[in-house]
Amino acid sequence: MEAVALKPPTRQEILDRARHYITGPKQDEYGDAFITHQRIAWEISSVVGRDITATEAVLCQIGVKKARLSLNPTHVDSWIDLAGYAALGAEIAARELELEASDE
Repeated sequence: MEAVALKPPTRQEILDRARHYITGPKQDEYGDAFITHQRIAWEISSVVGRDITATEAVLCQIGVKKARLSLNPTHVDSWIDLAGYAALGAEIAARELELEASDE
């Protein structure tokens, strides 16, 4: 049997799938992204020996996705996850800034 080449997803499809994941199933499964990334930050902090922020935790996860993509740049799910982390990172960074401003 001959292998069938799959049509690669368009940028719009990648972004639509990322949006679907971070506002649907993954949000339902993991809860509030900010709180989840605060927890991830605490875990990373215990490993690296210094406090890191939720935004830095997202950047670490982006780094993991980039490392995986360097080994397999055609892995579509990693590109989708990377787009999702970018959106979450921007939202989390803004939320941290708001919290800092309210503490002043």
